[in-house]
Amino acid sequence: MTALADELDLVARDSAFSGVIRVVREELTEVSAAHGLAQRGERIPNRVDTRFGVASVTKGFTAVVVLSLIEDGVLHEHTTARSLLGDDLPVMDDHVTVEQLLGHRSGIGDYLDEESVDGVDAYVMPVPVHQLDSTEGYLPALEGRPTVAAPDVEFRYCNSGYVLLALLAERASGTAFPDLDGGRTRPSPTCTPSGRRCSTAGCCRLHAWCRCADRAATRPDSTRATASDCGWTRPATGSPWRGTTPSSVP
Repeated sequence: MTALADELDLVARDSAFSGVIRVVREELTEVSAAHGLAQRGERIPNRVDTRFGVASVTKGFTAVVVLSLIEDGVLHEHTTARSLLGDDLPVMDDHVTVEQLLGHRSGIGDYLDEESVDGVDAYVMPVPVHQLDSTEGYLPALEGRPTVAAPDVEFRYCNSGYVLLALLAERASGTAFPDLDGGRTRPSPTCTPSGRRCSTAGCCRLHAWCRCADRAATRPDSTRATASDCGWTRPATGSPWRGTTPSSVP
């Protein structure tokens, strides 16, 4: 073991740390070690490839994906959710925007309202969890949630907002959300922090829209953006854009 590995091992033992430590420097793995238990009841130890449920840490991945789509022109911070939802989630305010969802200022109702949870053993999901195997599968869970505040009036932490962001990203790009992450949140698609497909599996970076200044000249039905416009080309099949085009989004 290296001096760094020895030091980290000592800190992990002294603090009763449970988890995995991995240190990578210039693509070289210097430390990879597991500590503690993955399942306390059965005394199953952690391994370096143990998959951890990281819960709302994935909101950070979702935000980065959405912001990169904004950078690419696929979405805009002022894009309304309604422009991509169509008739889905009719109870939701039509003026809710991507920016408000990112900042927990949308005012939409939460399918998992943590303030109303009775206890740690309470079953709080409105639908069986095995049905939540896709982003679109969350629609029944989001359905019918009354608005709790007008858009952009107050901060209110909202799980529904980030599920909705994933859905908007998926519909805007025409790509399943697990496959959107790719090079957007990490330098290599082989790095999967949790090993789960929720927001870590991916493919190469998606360029679904021309980044040239005159986006109106590069419609989704065009076959190729010119190098003089943006410096890179879109697939010959064109953009899989669904919904309002970026050039017409307010």
